[in-house]
Amino acid sequence: MGNEKITYEQLEEEYGFLTMKYQSLQGELSAAFDVIASLKAIRQKHEETIEKLKEELKIYKNKGEAKQAAK
Repeated sequence: MGNEKITYEQLEEEYGFLTMKYQSLQGELSAAFDVIASLKAIRQKHEETIEKLKEELKIYKNKGEAKQAAK
């Protein structure tokens, strides 16, 4: 049984299967990279928002301290 020869048709069928599998995996990988890119963009936007909020908080704290000092 171990000495069976593979026919051209079997090789052609296996090649077709592997080609489809490769294309499927390539599509999945591409989709995964798209998700990663989207997550990076969301994270960047989130970090920018946090920095802006920190700056605003400092401004409000400084205004509050100025009001306290004026009293």
